Amino acid sequence: MNISLSEMHWYSTEPRDIAPQESCECIFDEIALIRTEHQSTLVRLYRQAFSINDPYVRFLFYWHALVYPNPTDSEAVKYINENYLSIKDSYIDLCLNFINKDPMFLKTESKVIADLGQYFKDGIRHSIAHIERDRTSYKSLELDNIEEIKHVNAAGSILEQLVRRRLETEYGLEVGYDSDIYNPSRVVE
Repeated sequence: MNISLSEMHWYSTEPRDIAPQESCECIFDEIALIRTEHQSTLVRLYRQAFSINDPYVRFLFYWHALVYPNPTDSEAVKYINENYLSIKDSYIDLCLNFINKDPMFLKTESKVIADLGQYFKDGIRHSIAHIERDRTSYKSLELDNIEEIKHVNAAGSILEQLVRRRLETEYGLEVGYDSDIYNPSRVVE
């Protein structure tokens, strides 16, 4: 299509600013106020995990966000076990059913997950981190196995919701549409 510049129809619109009292459906309204170094690190871990497309790396970043700032994984295991049933989301229910139906990282015959947090730690997290495992009751990772990728992805979705819950409840980073963020009297020192 060849059109000369003189035949081109040009339109212009006036720019519009959104007042702080107005709301809009955009990500920029969902900025939490970060006040401490721990909050900052956790938000960065969450952001990295959320932006990664690889299910293995995504799982590890969410795992690290549950472990931080503790030196061991035990608090993450405990947090998962205490909170995963309280997530009210139909997709997470599907993920939990999918994982419980076939806990593919278990080597045992029973194939029953007695402790979800421990399964995530020893079964999935260690399989990703260590690839080959001989002397455990959990199997080694099979890279590019589509069923295993779906399994890790489902577990990552559960961890995502748990990390979000932890950020909101333990670190006070409830994200919402808060136009009061612009109020100078709200600044915490």
